Order: sequence, then C-alpha cells, then structure tokens
Amino acid sequence: IGAGGAVGSAAVQLGKIFGAVVTGVCGGDKAEGVSELGASRVIDYRKVNWREGAERYEGILDTVGEVTFENSRHLLTPRGRIGLVVADLPATLKSAWISATRPQKVLAGPISETRADLEFLLSLCEQGRFRPWIGHTLPFDSIVEAHRRVEGGHKMGSVVLTL
Repeated sequence: IGAGGAVGSAAVQLGKIFGAVVTGVCGGDKAEGVSELGASRVIDYRKVNWREGAERYEGILDTVGEVTFENSRHLLTPRGRIGLVVADLPATLKSAWISATRPQKVLAGPISETRADLEFLLSLCEQGRFRPWIGHTLPFDSIVEAHRRVEGGHKMGSVVLTL
C-alpha cells in the first residue's frame, strides 16, 4: 500500500529481489513506474477497492497508514503478516498483542538499520538491481515546497533537495 512513494517503491524492488510476487497499490498515475520497479500487478486504489478482492496475501506492507489488522486480516493467508510503516504507539502496542495471540502477525514499531543493511543496499545499487525512485528534484531554497510535496501524501517516489 503506497507502492508509488519513497518507502513503497523501495519495498516493491526489495520484494522482487527476495522472490516475492509483488502487488503494488497506488494511484494510477504511478502504475507504470511501479510496474517497471518490479510489481507483477498494480491496483489503482482510486478505481478499485483492493480490500474487496478475493486474493489472499502472505504479506501486506502499509506505507501510508491505511491498514489495520481489523480491516485487512481477511486478505491474509492463515499465517500472513502485516507490516505497518506508519504506526503510532497504540497501534504498535496492539500489534504486539495481536502477534502474541494469533497465527497472523502485525509488525510495527521502530527498527534500526545496520551498517550491513546499508552496504547490502549499496551493493544492489552498484549491481543495478535497486534504484531510488526520484519523483522530484528541487533546489535547497525550495525546502518549503519539498515539505509540502512530502506532507501532501501523494508524491511520486522520493523528493530530493540539491545544494
């Protein structure tokens, strides 16, 4: 969910690299780019309610704060996982309870990257297997505009500031 944004576009690529069949949910204006990044299927959330489909998923990654266990568990396989990139403290605590009491899991909360993680991503970039999707490049003095684009919630890829 949010496959056309900065985190979502990275997740699409990493999912594909690790052998997943990736379905990306995004606005139709981002569909072609999300497909090019490796999504096998793209759902335009403006035209299709992805929650009403019959398909079941091993994992759902929500990068925009739309998914809860309650509104999406019916889309999971019996041991499926939901990852919440955007989760407040109550959602994080609730995810721990759900994960402790059910075979389906919800993963939320802070994580820390390691040097090995960053070296792995760098090696994928050097091999041409991973690329940051840059939707907008703005000069540093346009930082207010950059924030507006990011906070608007519908940007394409990453917003980069140049110095």
